Amino acid sequence: MGHKQIRPGLLLQQRTRSAEYPTPPAEDADLIRRVNADPVAYAQLWCGRWLWRKQREVLDSIRLNKKTAVASGHGVGKSEIGGIAASWWMPTHPSGMIVTTAPTERQNVKILWARIRTLHALAARKRIRLPSGAVLDSGLGGELLIKEWKFAPDWFGVAVSAKQPENFAGWHADGGVLMIIEEASGVSDSVYEVANACVTGTKDRMLAIGNPTKPTGYFHSIWHNSTVMEQWHRIHMSCEDLTADDRKKIPGLVGEQWIKDLEKEWGRESDIFRVRALGLFPRGVGMILMQMDDICYAMARDDLSEALTELKPEDPRPIVGIGVDCSRGGEDEFVITRFVGEVQTHMETYVGDETSDSALMRKRVQDFYHKHGADIIGMDTLGLGGPIFDELKDLNYPVDSFVANAKPEEEPTAQATFCDLKTEAYYIVAMDVKERLIQLIEDDKLLGQLHDQPYEWKNGLMRVLSKEDRRRKLMKSPDRAEAVMICRWAQRRHMRALIEGPKGLNIVGYNTT
Repeated sequence: MGHKQIRPGLLLQQRTRSAEYPTPPAEDADLIRRVNADPVAYAQLWCGRWLWRKQREVLDSIRLNKKTAVASGHGVGKSEIGGIAASWWMPTHPSGMIVTTAPTERQNVKILWARIRTLHALAARKRIRLPSGAVLDSGLGGELLIKEWKFAPDWFGVAVSAKQPENFAGWHADGGVLMIIEEASGVSDSVYEVANACVTGTKDRMLAIGNPTKPTGYFHSIWHNSTVMEQWHRIHMSCEDLTADDRKKIPGLVGEQWIKDLEKEWGRESDIFRVRALGLFPRGVGMILMQMDDICYAMARDDLSEALTELKPEDPRPIVGIGVDCSRGGEDEFVITRFVGEVQTHMETYVGDETSDSALMRKRVQDFYHKHGADIIGMDTLGLGGPIFDELKDLNYPVDSFVANAKPEEEPTAQATFCDLKTEAYYIVAMDVKERLIQLIEDDKLLGQLHDQPYEWKNGLMRVLSKEDRRRKLMKSPDRAEAVMICRWAQRRHMRALIEGPKGLNIVGYNTT
């Protein structure tokens, strides 16, 4: 004889305004109450998710505390926390609401809300046997869309943009509001000001979670300002907190080798290791061109690449550039990268003995060009780059020579501001990053190299360190960052040639037709 079925909605109280559900048997009531009240139990029972101890700690804090802040390392399962919190909150809080946000649409919708949909699908298929012997399904329902989950007019979840603080005004719900702020370091203070005003009720909760990428702002104040600190329960999640058992049970968590490689590359005291591995805030802004928070934003976005796919034939065509930074042997990399307009689309790296073979590296550049296409190829022509440039020039490839110690090019202010062309070109990239005009490939080495660009003032002029300076200081060669810098320089040069003509720009292969 089969077990009786209790129909959807009983366990998670997912009652519509018209449906009626039976009262659970007494022996099942304790389990029902526990899962309704406990997101950890929800995750384990309905989604089959095993959570490591820091994930459980955060979810417990959401249950117990009005405001929870989490500063985390990379790859420790923080998006899973937000997804579980939202998935649990919606069906267990009738007339409740979730509001999620993040610095970019990709982080908010394509990562967090994708996780919510995955967990919803898992729970919707699950069946459990209660102590009474009854078999229960979750009854998860409502209308789950790309960035919205609707049960009733006063019972829903929504993803909103963090770009306009007014998006957060007026969110209140009788069943309680759960506010989730992903990549919380990159969200503006004005958003926090409005969001805080939405979580004033006894049932309301807020979760602010992310890599601590910025040594300023409200998220930083949660850990460093006594007035703000007392309002939040704070949790720290380091990659080094993970155990081998955690990684075995939860696929996708950051590996131990990644942590060792990052430490070897940058050292434990570097900002990139502090932020990415240890979940600690960078030490300070310092005299560096690019802040980590701005670089992380450029690597997290995908709206600029999506805009490229929507270009119409009559729209202006973006300049396509290739940047090549040639290896100088040892551990240095030979890097080829490509930008379409403001979007970095490809990057290839080579290291080892083969990088000293100019014929082989020339072929790499040729193959990359013919595979991906470009209007201009910017090349570092010092050392190995010289003969490669000469050969490509003889073959009539559209190459342009970048000489790091040449004079700045853009008149008149550049020559009164920058010590050399390399500093000018890096500053242009820094402004692209700071003004959030650029989209970069997500790559830890590139992130570290762009951030690790100290500058100094010499005779009143700004100067970034040369590769030779960096070697003397035992600093790594920033080959990936150099390729990006050279590519952006070449794109600007090509644009000037299109506007002003090629005179004086010495761009090989430039064609006015």
